[in-house]
Amino acid sequence: CLVVFTYLITRRLSGHKVGIIAATIASVYPMFLMFEAELLLDPLFTLLVQVFVYSLLLWSEKPTWGRFLVVSIVCGLAALTRPTILAVVPLFILWMTWKFRRSPATIFTHLAACVVGLAITVGVVFYRNLAVADDPVLVASQGGLNFYIGNNDSADGLSASLPEPLGHNWRIQDITFIAERETGRTLKPGEVSAYWGGRAIDWIIDRPGRFLGLTLKRLWFSIANIEVSNNRLIAALSERLTILRYNHIGFGVVFTLAVVGVFIFWRKFHTVRWLIVGMLWFTLVNAFFFLNSRFRLPLIPLYIIFASLALDYLT
Repeated sequence: CLVVFTYLITRRLSGHKVGIIAATIASVYPMFLMFEAELLLDPLFTLLVQVFVYSLLLWSEKPTWGRFLVVSIVCGLAALTRPTILAVVPLFILWMTWKFRRSPATIFTHLAACVVGLAITVGVVFYRNLAVADDPVLVASQGGLNFYIGNNDSADGLSASLPEPLGHNWRIQDITFIAERETGRTLKPGEVSAYWGGRAIDWIIDRPGRFLGLTLKRLWFSIANIEVSNNRLIAALSERLTILRYNHIGFGVVFTLAVVGVFIFWRKFHTVRWLIVGMLWFTLVNAFFFLNSRFRLPLIPLYIIFASLALDYLT
């Protein structure tokens, strides 16, 4: 499905031939092949991001409130796998507002469609958390902890580890016990997350230089030709699998060509410009947490699309 949507998005931007190029690269890209076999949310999230981008393109061609409702629903479904996608909601609302800047009534109907779309996806989960667990958590209760993992005295920006004695072997009951001990009361999952998120914010206020350094490091690894392992040792697994061992279509090649594609097509379509801004913003949001290869996976199909545009232009 991911290969299909890579083709569909590219075809709408630059035609069938470039779509075939992008789909071919996506079908053999090493990290797609590896993570597709993992029981993780990231392949599903990557696919939903592609569907979200495709629905945005359809809306940009024929901007109706019904299509904007679909955009919001798909964004909400993606948020149920990785809530960080909600960070781009203000961007596509801004895009819509700019597009209809001379029609306040149309802006209002689109905003209503956006609210409805998010309400029937994210809103349902929020209601469940509130009604069943009595915990006002929007989607999931790991955001504060993940933020702290990436921002503390022992953080390296890339590892899912906590300060000693927890290290890499921490469990939910461990971090819950510490939070409850420090606050002196029993905490719900959302309150545990808020506790650790608060600790991360306090740390950032005390050490802004260290936070800036970690953020820049994560931004670098977001675009570096280095695959950062998390749940599996990527290098070791690549050596064991023939389909990966002899596959030399690495991130560096794709990203370099994508940069060329961005420079070539920046002024050609305003849709492309909004897409690039969204990619940059999503990359920055990810850099506030800890980073590894599977967290940059959702943007790789878009890099492949821009790389294919560059290949077609240069040849």
